[in-house]
Amino acid sequence: MDFQPMKLEERHKEFAVKCYAKFMKRSEVTDAFMEEFVTDIATAYRETSKSETPQALVEELMTETAQETQHEFNLRSALQKVDMFQIDKDREFDNASEEQRDRINATKKIREYLEKLKANLSDRLRRLNITHRQFPEKYRDLFNQTRNEYFTSYRTENLQNPDNIVLELETLYGYVKQRVFQEASPKEAMKQLTLAHNILKTIATYNAINAQQEIVDITPQKQLTDT
Repeated sequence: MDFQPMKLEERHKEFAVKCYAKFMKRSEVTDAFMEEFVTDIATAYRETSKSETPQALVEELMTETAQETQHEFNLRSALQKVDMFQIDKDREFDNASEEQRDRINATKKIREYLEKLKANLSDRLRRLNITHRQFPEKYRDLFNQTRNEYFTSYRTENLQNPDNIVLELETLYGYVKQRVFQEASPKEAMKQLTLAHNILKTIATYNAINAQQEIVDITPQKQLTDT
């Protein structure tokens, strides 16, 4: 069966625009899209493949496939032997009942479809990022509005409160610290490590200043009480 791309409706495109406005990477936008529109994808699959598998089952298998794909990738990496992994899958099929075999066959077809669809969507959705030269102008207001809302959701209202400032700094430190462990490149990891160190020093300095101010504030009160 030849692969036929899924037709993108306005709500699909708007979803992608909003994702990009939240600084999501193209791979993240594609994954989020496939998770959000499982029902639409299942419908497109059944229509294009003329599959007789019930809609509900197709949706279930698609959800399972998305979860199992990463698990199987990790298993392959751990074993470092695709042959051993395939033997296990063959044995699973040989020992299955007829109903289970039908489910396995359906899953295999859905998996192949999803792999092709993911590559296709990744290529098409990239145009919905405002940085792309083919970005549709009609979505510019939506993109800007979503980005402003995104910034607002992360904005602390009262930065005059020292506790709020420290909380913001600690949030940034936690994020950068996480990036240190995620970076595959030692050079990039060192950049994140330096940034984390600078934020940590800022937190320590700010805490020291606040502690000194509290001492100064308390002293007059004690003198007033003694008087």
